[in-house]
Parts: sequence; structure tokens; C-alpha cells
Amino acid sequence: MERSGTHLVRWVPLRSTHPTFFVSGMLYISSSLIIIFRFFAPDFFVIPFD
Repeated sequence: MERSGTHLVRWVPLRSTHPTFFVSGMLYISSSLIIIFRFFAPDFFVIPFD
């Protein structure tokens, strides 16, 4: 478990500079913002699709 833990710590900083991390990060942020916005303003998403 310790080897995989240290490997993960070393792997994340190298991965963060990769373009795919930026794309996945943007997708994660946008999806989380949509979920938060739907939680606070559900009517905004209900009206257009009705």
C-alpha cells in the first residue's frame, strides 16, 4: 500500500501538467457547477425543458 501511495503522489504532479488533466478538470468543474446550480435553482432547469 505504501508503494502505491508514494507512486500516486509522484504521479499526480506529473499528470497535472498534461493537457488531458486540464480537460478532465474543466469537465469536473463544469459538472460540479451544474450540480450546485441545479441544487440552488432547480426551476431554471425545469422550465426550459417543459
